Amino acid sequence: RQAIIRTPAEPSISSFYDQRIRWATKNKDMTGGYMQLMMVIPYITVLWLFIHPIMYVIFGQPAILLAVLHLSSKVGMDYIYLMEASTFFGEEDKMRHFWYSSIAHILYIGVIGTMSLFVRNYNWKGRRVS
Repeated sequence: RQAIIRTPAEPSISSFYDQRIRWATKNKDMTGGYMQLMMVIPYITVLWLFIHPIMYVIFGQPAILLAVLHLSSKVGMDYIYLMEASTFFGEEDKMRHFWYSSIAHILYIGVIGTMSLFVRNYNWKGRRVS
């Protein structure tokens, strides 16, 4: 626990976006297959959540059940992981924000994950990064 480094929250949405784009664009250049897999799984999961409305139009009612099962499994796994992490870091009180932030997380992964595939230039700490 003495080796934990805390990164303070960015003060604005634009600086948060720049930070996360920086992290995401750096991560896609990692060479380890395990880390690539750990980044691809949440991204594909979220992409499928965005596809469920289209599946409803095509397949009707059965697609609703699939969407509910998909969303429940994602949220359930996130809850288990974050409960363990918050306990480790002594931040259990943060879990009170879990339910509404889990919806924001879906949007966040979808937007940042997709943008990281296309963004080549961004600002970081007053510098333009290409």
